[in-house]
Amino acid sequence: MSDNIYYVYQYWDPIRKEPFYIGKGCKRRAWTHLSMSRHKNSKTYRTHNKFYNRINWIRKQGQEPIVTIKNKNLSKENYGKIETYWITKIGRDDLGKGPLTNLKDRDNGVVNTSLETRRKISKNHADVSGKNNPMFGKLTGIPKLWLITFPDGHREKILGLNRFCKQHKLTRNRMKVVAKGLQEKYKGFTCSQIEK
Repeated sequence: MSDNIYYVYQYWDPIRKEPFYIGKGCKRRAWTHLSMSRHKNSKTYRTHNKFYNRINWIRKQGQEPIVTIKNKNLSKENYGKIETYWITKIGRDDLGKGPLTNLKDRDNGVVNTSLETRRKISKNHADVSGKNNPMFGKLTGIPKLWLITFPDGHREKILGLNRFCKQHKLTRNRMKVVAKGLQEKYKGFTCSQIEK
């Protein structure tokens, strides 16, 4: 029997016409998420709620996510590298690099964690590494403060661009382009990051 029983799969949003999750597994793994999305109280759902919420949103629109196998007949040694390749190539939403709801890249093991956990990591890192380390006492992944100018001209300070963009049906990446000065406005909005 061959050991090349693993594969890398993709979840595709038929409404927004984009991939929103890359995973790896064997046997029926790719399709187990479809039933898991109905169990909102499970630990898996809470950990990957953005992914499962997307599945449920697609279903509320009267459609189903499309599950496809991107690469098959992979060995256990290689399937993680191929998963990482696709996540990096397509890009993660939380990093502002693409549409994927994945929480980590397999290469660097970066995981979205709570603010409390990031504080603990930061404190432990500082205690071990000392003040000479550039990350001493710093928190990573904390929402940034932004100044938003609305199409009607009024301004607001907001914490976290991602949530704001979702509330106003804006694309975060396009707003970041405006913030960098590469585009004047996006749907009448302008924004700039406020240094704390």
